[in-house]
Amino acid sequence: MKRIVAVLGGLWAIMVVAPAAMAQSAEEEIIAAQHAHFETLRSGGTRAHIAEHAPEATSFDAAGGLLVEAQSLEEQVRDLQAVFDAGTILNSYLRHLQVRIYGDAAVVTGYIMGTTTNPDGSVVPVMDRRTAVLIRQGGEWKEVHSHASPVVGAQP
Repeated sequence: MKRIVAVLGGLWAIMVVAPAAMAQSAEEEIIAAQHAHFETLRSGGTRAHIAEHAPEATSFDAAGGLLVEAQSLEEQVRDLQAVFDAGTILNSYLRHLQVRIYGDAAVVTGYIMGTTTNPDGSVVPVMDRRTAVLIRQGGEWKEVHSHASPVVGAQP
């Protein structure tokens, strides 16, 4: 009887506890990857930043414009590098991230907080809400869509 209980306990751990631990590690992996994604923006690591996007990635930026359509990764690198070459400095961080994982897809919500220094030297505070959709491709999480919009009213 004790042996049956031990076997059932082991099966329970494999079926219930192990998947929960794996989900937690995937959540931690995604959060770390998202923070690294913004570190590449702060350090001007254009190619490293874009490498974390899927080729078909789209976005809505905080300025409120239309959907930024998918471009090749090389076009994304060129466009972001032009922003840095013009003298823009991005100094923003992600805060209060929450991750929901759905198999090989994940939704990450949180806030972007910090500053942007424009080429003319003016400093603009940044406080945006952000949602990112990621998919797992080849064992890596890639961003396929992001949406940012200004926080209005209460502050996180």
